[in-house]
Amino acid sequence: MRSVDAISIISGAVLADRFDQQEVDRRIWHRPDWLEQHNPYIAVEPEHGWLHLSGISRASGEQFQYVGLISSNFRETDVVLAARMRVRSAFEKEGRIQHIVHLCSGDWPDFFTEVAFGKIRSGPPVWSSGYVNRVFDFQGHSEYIPPVLPATGREASEWHDVLIDHDGVTGETRDYVVIDGSRRPVGPVVDIPFHHTHVELKVDVNASEAPVSMEVGDVRLYLRPERHPAIIVVNSQILNGHSEPPIDGLRVRLVASPSGRTVGQATTDESGQAKISLLPGLTYPIEAQIEVSDLHGPVLKARIPSAGVTGLYPGDVRAVRFPRRRLSQ
Repeated sequence: MRSVDAISIISGAVLADRFDQQEVDRRIWHRPDWLEQHNPYIAVEPEHGWLHLSGISRASGEQFQYVGLISSNFRETDVVLAARMRVRSAFEKEGRIQHIVHLCSGDWPDFFTEVAFGKIRSGPPVWSSGYVNRVFDFQGHSEYIPPVLPATGREASEWHDVLIDHDGVTGETRDYVVIDGSRRPVGPVVDIPFHHTHVELKVDVNASEAPVSMEVGDVRLYLRPERHPAIIVVNSQILNGHSEPPIDGLRVRLVASPSGRTVGQATTDESGQAKISLLPGLTYPIEAQIEVSDLHGPVLKARIPSAGVTGLYPGDVRAVRFPRRRLSQ
């Protein structure tokens, strides 16, 4: 079996940012006035490979005192939003202290869902959800909606992954926090119609003089695996009008590394394309190996490395090529 390169043609990631630059990528993110003026003593800037929202809360009002970033708008709605959160805020002060990852369909209408860690008024911080799927009806803002998850106690020291899964056809929306490797639902399953998407990373704090610190990293908005297969294209040189070796009828398998688990497989068509449905229960991207076999056994392999926001996503298009054969003189 020959080792070859896996050439990336198109990524299934609609947005992928690990905030490893000194400044926010203005091609992706911006801060409108309403994300700057509410609580001006909370700074928003990249730091050490994540986005850091930090400062002392001196809110200008009581309701919706948001500070953070908003992404560009994207046409894709059949998506998963994934991000890592770490929260080091203090919760002793009375009032709202919430740290939010938010998936939205814009201002007309302002339909959205979000995962938050913090408290609405008093009591210990919890993981909760909020959403709007009817005009001016913000569920989860003034009262928690079940299920709510208690804090793990490790939010300040360990990254916690949050996921928002939105079915772009049915509108079905599910929010999760990943705890000890398991997806734990927060909030109910609801139907939210989206006509486009954007991402917001923000805090909502009206508690006076509260120290605030939220770190967000590895933010990914990617196509859902249920409807968006990864496409692996096998290519070979053309001799006398035919692919040599033949590229149809090959078995292509995607194997997760280092577990060795098969995450999908398919057979190439006459154009060398294999459309591979990936497992829906995984959080992407992942590291994987492409394995190509003919009737006699394995013939090609190619590695797809993963680090941070890079790796194999649903909807990826990647190509592998048989090495060119030397023609006899």
